[in-house]
Amino acid sequence: MAVFAPDGTENSLVLNELWRDAASLVVHREQPNYPEETDALCISKRVLHATLI
Repeated sequence: MAVFAPDGTENSLVLNELWRDAASLVVHREQPNYPEETDALCISKRVLHATLI
């Protein structure tokens, strides 16, 4: 996981996680210790597909 604090923003962070595959993320979110409140704290969530270089 990488955490970025964008220049020129106050109190905003960007988290970057690299998962092995989509199924791994599903398993993570289905764990009993995953706090549902976490989703409410996010402004937005999205999945981007790209080639890593």
